[in-house]
Amino acid sequence: MDEVRQRLYSRHQFIRLAGLAGAALLATGCGKSAPSSEDTPADVRAYDETYQAFDHARSVSEIQESGVLRIGVCSDTQPLSHLNIGGNYTGFEVAIANKLRWDIGSGIRYVETDPVDVAAYLASNKVDAVICSQMLPTDDVWQAFPFFAPRQAIVTKAGAEVATLDELEGSVVSVCEGTYAQRYIERQLMTADVHAYESHTTAYQALMNGTARALCVDQVVARCWTMNNPGYAVAIDDLGDPCPSGIMVAAQNEDLLKFMNHETYTLVNDNFVRRMYEKHIVPQVAGADYAQVLLPVTQDV
Repeated sequence: MDEVRQRLYSRHQFIRLAGLAGAALLATGCGKSAPSSEDTPADVRAYDETYQAFDHARSVSEIQESGVLRIGVCSDTQPLSHLNIGGNYTGFEVAIANKLRWDIGSGIRYVETDPVDVAAYLASNKVDAVICSQMLPTDDVWQAFPFFAPRQAIVTKAGAEVATLDELEGSVVSVCEGTYAQRYIERQLMTADVHAYESHTTAYQALMNGTARALCVDQVVARCWTMNNPGYAVAIDDLGDPCPSGIMVAAQNEDLLKFMNHETYTLVNDNFVRRMYEKHIVPQVAGADYAQVLLPVTQDV
């Protein structure tokens, strides 16, 4: 695994080499979405790393007093969260994050956060919260009521599809490290050579350059990516159990968790989450119905 990771270059290096617009298209493969006031507030800069981590996990009142909610999102998981060609964050999870900032009464700073970094970013107080449905929960993270629960999928090159997981035994399968997909494929394919990459971008690249025979990823992301990359196909959809996900905060941050639980209950029952699903996900997975990934939330705090 260390040798594999040493051969990788970071997404930041990739984007600098290829150019932001080109990298966004390569990493996500999904259409050229334009910024909107709902998804990309004016006080957001995509790659701002000049800020300092806080010395403690902040309460709701501290976030309000500071005027900025720091929230981690992925930059390469369209239609959930990604950078568009203008360099702004957009997508289903970003729309929910932006609604949180309005309800908390603050500005927002998006922080690029790969699934493997979620626990560390929260523990070090680099971010206040994270929305990343790909991330495999850990004991160091508290998750608010889940509202989204996709399964996994297998992506291959078109014409080289597999009908069952057994056909991938002994093959190289790429995944993003720290995701549900990694846990699932490692448990199901004991003899497969699973390459866990630091980001979805580099996991996609492994499939594209032939290093991997297949890619395991969230079914919604898989559908979107293959819809806009005709050379690739979702070979197997709807794998495993649903993977419940929600807004994540640092362990022991009871005040912020309570706020996020209430927000989740409100956004689900006011149909905001469904509206954002219909706006950001439905157009990008044409022909597939993933409405079952939306979870009801019946308990408030």
